Amino acid sequence: MINYNLIELRAVHEYLLELEQARTRLDFLEVAAAGLGRLIPVDRAVTIFDTSGRMIFNLGFGDRHQRDYNEYYLFRLPLISDTTRFFTLSLEQMGDNSCRIVDWDDYAGSEFVEDFARPQRSAHTLGCVLPGLQLETSLHRSSSSSKFTEAHCAILAVISPHLSNLYSSFKKLCDVGRLTLTDEEIRFRYPRLTPREAQVGALLCRGLSTSEIATRLFVAIRTVEVHLAHLYQTLGVHSKRQAIALLTNSGGL
Repeated sequence: MINYNLIELRAVHEYLLELEQARTRLDFLEVAAAGLGRLIPVDRAVTIFDTSGRMIFNLGFGDRHQRDYNEYYLFRLPLISDTTRFFTLSLEQMGDNSCRIVDWDDYAGSEFVEDFARPQRSAHTLGCVLPGLQLETSLHRSSSSSKFTEAHCAILAVISPHLSNLYSSFKKLCDVGRLTLTDEEIRFRYPRLTPREAQVGALLCRGLSTSEIATRLFVAIRTVEVHLAHLYQTLGVHSKRQAIALLTNSGGL
């Protein structure tokens, strides 16, 4: 049973409204993680896991965290490399609680703690797993920080289903909605762009990263960066977020 008296509902509402302003999937995940870190302060990291694509996004951990995490679950434990099996096991461990606070000292000596949790300096973790949702969220604190509380559990329990549902809807919009632009449409509005620059802009609006665009176009990442620089100069912007906001303006194309 969630104790709603422990939750500052206005702050939660403002957080969800902020999420609705995101224009790309990366923006959405960045806002989601940063906002969680404000609502439930952490001194280590905030992690968001896409259960459908086994993709992990985090603020606080480095790139090695993502590689180590995926290696642990995909290669060391083949039994749970299937996401359905993994989350079934997670729910069984949690019992009736959708949110759980874990003190890793309670599992000292285990393979996961010694090979993963301790190297990442994660001593206390607050995690939420709900069946049928696309996102799993977890927040991490170091041993020098205070432990998570019942109030923190209540906040995460309330936010998680909304966060996951917004993410699911956001992905659909990115796939078939107003963010899906063709390079021909972009060149019609900005004829000074080359065909390749317009193509890069179209892929950018679909939420692809620089490396993903390079893979899609079979070119080097540096080549994409050059095209992006020219694109920004033509549009008069200085970042991906500004470029996407301008290209996908509802009053434009």
